[in-house]
Amino acid sequence: MCFAAAAVFVALTLLQWRHLPPRAGAAAGSGAVLADWREAISNRAFLSFTVTMFAYYALSYQIYLGLPLEVRRLTGSETGVPVLYVISALLGIFAQLHVTAWCERRWQPAQAMSIGLTLMGLSFALLIPAGHLSGLAGLVPVILCVTVLTFGTLMVFPFEMATIARLAGSRLIGTYYGLYNLLSGLGILIGNLLIGFSLDVAEGTGPRDLPWLFLVLAGLTSAYGMRTLHRTGRLTDLTHARPAMRTS
Repeated sequence: MCFAAAAVFVALTLLQWRHLPPRAGAAAGSGAVLADWREAISNRAFLSFTVTMFAYYALSYQIYLGLPLEVRRLTGSETGVPVLYVISALLGIFAQLHVTAWCERRWQPAQAMSIGLTLMGLSFALLIPAGHLSGLAGLVPVILCVTVLTFGTLMVFPFEMATIARLAGSRLIGTYYGLYNLLSGLGILIGNLLIGFSLDVAEGTGPRDLPWLFLVLAGLTSAYGMRTLHRTGRLTDLTHARPAMRTS
């Protein structure tokens, strides 16, 4: 499956390289892309924001790793896993606009993201009781975790996208988004490796709550980092950033 997905991306890369029209204007040239990347990498506020958001992706991607494994442990099968995706998708479709508008009325972007990250981290504390349960009863904490996790994601995502655009200074926005996604993938890789390791330890002789406690700590640490960025003024100019709407 991994190789098949990678092959699709390789094919898309080749098609775009072959068929997209050449760039025109002052930015064209073989060194332009590298110069754009150097500019983005030298933006300390952008890099600080990106590193702070590592935990956001590590947490949100547990709906594809840690939570399905917990469902299998509780029920002995993956039958209940699609329910998690349905809950997350329906909340995204019907609640995103309302959650974003509600946050806009009350908080600045960094504050909304900090609260959302806190919710995402604390959502995994709801799984601690599931470690002492089995069967369908254990699915209740998992469903609650997905619900709170999704609401936290809805609070963060629009302001995250708007923040990247503002940090780019309304220029090289595509470059900033591309670099951000690349570095976010690194965050996902590190997070999944650590969570996978802690799940293996918990399945052996370690405490069953270890993975969830780690995720709670990661979410709270990221939320504190976001508050620090806001308090130190690195994101001050983003106070009136217009959030983007979630599209997936």
